Amino acid sequence: MVLDIDDEGFIAGIQIFEASKFLDLKKDVLLSIPTWQYQATFYEGRIEIRLMFQIKVRNKIIEKNPIIMQSISEPLPNSELVCTVA
Repeated sequence: MVLDIDDEGFIAGIQIFEASKFLDLKKDVLLSIPTWQYQATFYEGRIEIRLMFQIKVRNKIIEKNPIIMQSISEPLPNSELVCTVA
């Protein structure tokens, strides 16, 4: 995973390599997701990223909310960011 950090030290974007494996979803399912949201929180040398999206499986809408928690070595301000990507 790669975090794009802006000049002020805040997350501007997220890249998840091999996202289909990481999220345990087929690539075509990932490509069909119309809207994503993520919430990133930094605190005491840790980052927590919550992904929020919906997928359609057999004509049923299913909400997915995976959480990524990781220690970080780069100093970032304690903060919270919510972003919607459409």
